[in-house]
Amino acid sequence: MTVGFDKYLADFLGIDARAFEQAVLAGGTDEQLLAWVMANSKPHSHGEIVQFSEGLLASAPKDDATRARFQGRLDEIAKKRGVPISSLPSVSTWADVIELDEGRL
Repeated sequence: MTVGFDKYLADFLGIDARAFEQAVLAGGTDEQLLAWVMANSKPHSHGEIVQFSEGLLASAPKDDATRARFQGRLDEIAKKRGVPISSLPSVSTWADVIELDEGRL
């Protein structure tokens, strides 16, 4: 939970990612985990939450290193599907790559 979107979320919420991971591994319902997050995170205004969410969903590669990592993820997805990369839907954000990888695109 200390990389990618998970890290950004943990940082935004101000929670200890390892402690959250332990809470998840201990089991419980989604409601119980949400209660844990609410009890252990710093409060945010509605506007801050919207700004964070929009920024995360719009996040795209911004330099050569992240563009190469982005392309690598697309290559992995194409290989998993057994198709050429050119047959994948066009994506431009990291959120799109996750949606594509999880079969929603």
